[in-house]
Order: sequence, then C-alpha cells, then structure tokens
Amino acid sequence: MKALFDYLTPEQRLQLLITQDKAGDTALHYAAFLGHTETVISLLDNLTPDQQLKLLITQDSIGDTALHKAAWLEHTETVKTMLDNLTPEQQLKLLSVKNKRGNTASQSAVGYNGTSYMMRTLEHYQKEAH
Repeated sequence: MKALFDYLTPEQRLQLLITQDKAGDTALHYAAFLGHTETVISLLDNLTPDQQLKLLITQDSIGDTALHKAAWLEHTETVKTMLDNLTPEQQLKLLSVKNKRGNTASQSAVGYNGTSYMMRTLEHYQKEAH
C-alpha cells in the first residue's frame, strides 16, 4: 500500500481512502473494526490533521465512524492512534459525531460491551479537548 501511496498526491490519497463500499465502510472502518493499529497508522500516515479528520469523521450506512467501531470492540490502541495526531479541537469534533442511533463513540462503547478502561481512555481525550 505504501508503494501505491508514494505515487499519489495527498489529495489523491485522501480521495482513495474516503471511498466507501455498499455499506458505507472505508478501509479505515475495516482496520478499526479488526483492531489493526498498524494498518490504521499506515492509512493516516502522510495525511494532514485536517485530512485525517475528514477521513475519521466519514460515517458508514448506520452512521458509525471508524472510531465508533474501534471503541465498541475495545480496540484501545487503535482508538488512541486515531485521536493522537489530531488537535484538541479536532478530537472534540470526532468524539462528538453521533451515529444514526444518536450515540457517540463513547456511548457506543458503553451501550454494547465497553469496559471502564475504554471509557477512561475516551474520557481522557474529551477532557483534554476542552
């Protein structure tokens, strides 16, 4: 993947990455769902924070972002990776995205099988962003 991305401009890279399948999922959604932190790093690598945010706030057909999927499945390192390169304002924007059920990533984690560790992780980022 890296070899392909080396030949693309940052804007072309972003356009490729925000391409969605029939369910609205991007490559980032799949990597987050599986907890593949290294893949998430490669997908976000060489994007500006604004481009990263545009990719990260992309919602699938039920309104979930990649962060929703990673938080719901307790992929803490993947969640941290998605939030760490963003500014506090961008973190807050991402953490505020609601899916079609009206849940943020934090609420999705609690509503399904969220652990106190995942909740503390997300709360840390929310506090830092304020």
